[in-house]
Amino acid sequence: MNYANAVARKPETTFAVKISAKDTKYIGQVEQLLKTNVQPSKLKMSIAKIKKIKSGEVIVECVNKQDVEKLKTIVDSSKDLKSKEIIKGNPRIILQNIDKNLDKTNLIEIICKNNKELVESCGGIDNFQKQVKEKFRLGGRDKDKCVSVILDVTSEARKEFLKRRIVLEWESVYAKDYISLVQCFKCYRFGHKSDKCKESTQVCGKCGNNGHDFKNCKSNYTKCIVCVRGNENKKDVKLIMSLETKNALRC
Repeated sequence: MNYANAVARKPETTFAVKISAKDTKYIGQVEQLLKTNVQPSKLKMSIAKIKKIKSGEVIVECVNKQDVEKLKTIVDSSKDLKSKEIIKGNPRIILQNIDKNLDKTNLIEIICKNNKELVESCGGIDNFQKQVKEKFRLGGRDKDKCVSVILDVTSEARKEFLKRRIVLEWESVYAKDYISLVQCFKCYRFGHKSDKCKESTQVCGKCGNNGHDFKNCKSNYTKCIVCVRGNENKKDVKLIMSLETKNALRC
């Protein structure tokens, strides 16, 4: 997966259940037993996806919470299987170009004060403050006037934030989904980690060549492998930066 595709992916709200065998002798048969005991179409259940993991257990992702409860009830009543709901972390949203003088406490207060419709849609101010927490900030160095604020929100609050403009003190902004990219440091592509990489050859994160890693690179030049791949058909684009000059020609 390339950088553009990774960024373009929108987070999906699903509810997951881990299905396991009650007896170790059935470890390799969990998926088969599950599909024998549960027929989603007959039970009017909406399944987003099913995935078998290394332990032999199966992860089932449901579209809604009601189907999770229905699935757990059926599985736990069977003689061979058991279930456990997986509690996922909350989604995150980002507010960009925020005055860095608007600190953590004041930001939430200003949002509550100036966005009454948003607050009410989340169940009132008490519920809103439980559903919305500042996680961290990006930027904020001495020369920066603005920062980006990442908020940890519930699924319900996320939907309400994305519907409207958020009014602050001297500005108003739109919230966007904050996506933390997973990058492999073996092939330097996105969407998986090194331990899941299917490539056999190590790519260098410094020079972009194959056969060695960053620590063992002897090149005097830094070349962004992500940009190289993104500009493979643009012959006029130079992507090399001299370590002596520290200046990127173009990337």
